[in-house]
Amino acid sequence: PDRPDIEQLKRQAKELLTASKAGEPTAVARLAGTPQPKLSDAQFVLAREHGFASWVKLRQALASADNRPVPRRANVSDAFAQPSTFQAATFLAAARRNGWEPGRLPTAIVFVFQNTFARRLADDPRFVEDPSMAVGNGRYFITVDDPAIAVSCISPGGAFVGQVENQTALGGASEFVLLNLAGGLGPAVTTGEIAIIESAVRDDGISHRYLPPGDVVRADRDLTDRLIASARTIQAEAHAHFSWTNPATFRQTQSEIDHYVAEGVTVVESEIASLLAVAEALGAAAAAAVVVSGFNGEDAHAPNWAELAETHWSLFEATLQVLSHR
Repeated sequence: PDRPDIEQLKRQAKELLTASKAGEPTAVARLAGTPQPKLSDAQFVLAREHGFASWVKLRQALASADNRPVPRRANVSDAFAQPSTFQAATFLAAARRNGWEPGRLPTAIVFVFQNTFARRLADDPRFVEDPSMAVGNGRYFITVDDPAIAVSCISPGGAFVGQVENQTALGGASEFVLLNLAGGLGPAVTTGEIAIIESAVRDDGISHRYLPPGDVVRADRDLTDRLIASARTIQAEAHAHFSWTNPATFRQTQSEIDHYVAEGVTVVESEIASLLAVAEALGAAAAAAVVVSGFNGEDAHAPNWAELAETHWSLFEATLQVLSHR
């Protein structure tokens, strides 16, 4: 048929089987007199009549809409080296033509992913909200006093990459810090612990578009050292950690966890490698700090979210101190 429909073919197979069992001569002949025919026999006959070796082959041929071939994924191994067809400068120029102008540009941006930060910053006299610099449904705050430090409160995902690109194109922030909660891996880390990330495993979907192939991407050394020193005012034992960046929160496998624990990786988070890679490619400084919020497995205990939230906010305050005294 011009517009084949698998559901219609299923009905035809059932009708053929029913007719054959009723002794209808044409149907019996189509099934070649098969004794006690089954639905699979009728489906097989229908598939052969349409030129397919089996019912499975027929279904596969109809799997895509209108029987069109399925596009194959582009396998571009050197995407990081090729020029982009759409750049931040192009986007910003179009925005300006529509009347947009950037507000006061920051020297640094902190990325957070919890709504509690936006609620607290909205009532914090040190900050003012600037909707013109927000991404999507996120909220963007900037300090009232100099140095100008911005806080981008956004949903997890790649939106922060656009902010890094835009700030670089505008000549704004040159330091970026990601603050988040993270899962713990192995016995070398505990719930509530602050982990400053010095390197992240590149199991993400963004870094390969900015850097050559590789297993890990490293945070800016100077910014990381400053974060560690400031974090130790909260937890004296705060130190550098390795992170596994896995964007599929609910698809972590035990074999992967065992591998990374053996390699010395202690936390898992979804955004860090992307930020570090983008910043490195653009010549900016980036670092990450997380609070371990729990572990996988049946023995995992529910964390004290109130305590974690306060530790997270304390880490935010420590980060502000770092970015205010460059």
